[in-house]
Amino acid sequence: MLKSYIILPLALTVTVAGCGYSPVTKSNGDASLSFMSQSTEAPLNASDHAAEMQEQAATLDRMMQDVVRASTAKGAMMGAAVGCGLVLLSANNSAKCLAGAAAGGLVGGVVGNNAGKRDATRRVGLVSANKLTMNIRRTNDQVDDIMISLRDTLASQEIELANLRIQRDAGNIAAATYDAHVQTVTRDRAELAHALTLSAGKAQLATKHLQEASTRGQTGLDWHISATSQLERDIESARSQISLL
Repeated sequence: MLKSYIILPLALTVTVAGCGYSPVTKSNGDASLSFMSQSTEAPLNASDHAAEMQEQAATLDRMMQDVVRASTAKGAMMGAAVGCGLVLLSANNSAKCLAGAAAGGLVGGVVGNNAGKRDATRRVGLVSANKLTMNIRRTNDQVDDIMISLRDTLASQEIELANLRIQRDAGNIAAATYDAHVQTVTRDRAELAHALTLSAGKAQLATKHLQEASTRGQTGLDWHISATSQLERDIESARSQISLL
């Protein structure tokens, strides 16, 4: 479903960075500022990549919350509708029964017969499954984008740090300046890893909700269960690529 992306090894990024590096001579100003000015022509530097990555992770988390909400609402409505036997109740009584069922979780009402239960399950389940399908597909696209951005972000961070190490070793910047950049990258990666961990947890919760709905009698959820499980694996795969320096 997702393409596999391989982060370039640090050794390669150092080689690439070295090819385009021109030593910076000391000046009265901060040498680190002179270095940073050389990379202003690049479309995105490491900091820009990290900020974009955080925005994408936040969007993913919101999408995963939508998936969880859809899976929860679908299961609750199915249980309530089956219990109430909507096809045999008046509109007024149906509303009262569903209100009571919602207050009591998935217990549902006590009215209905087998034919009414099957029909209510089929009608309510189809609507919820379609909405969930849309949410899952949108989230899949977001995970794809994150995998691409993550590759670029990690590579740009490694290149930036490799260049800074060269300057530090040459005496062009202070060791404290380099250490501060390392701390910033480490913090950004830790925040991103935490965000992805939360999203993977939401995917796992959605799978649990769907499995519970399936055991309660709703059919046609095999794809959804498989898709949310795959979402969890893909997000965890992205998370595993992030190493803290």
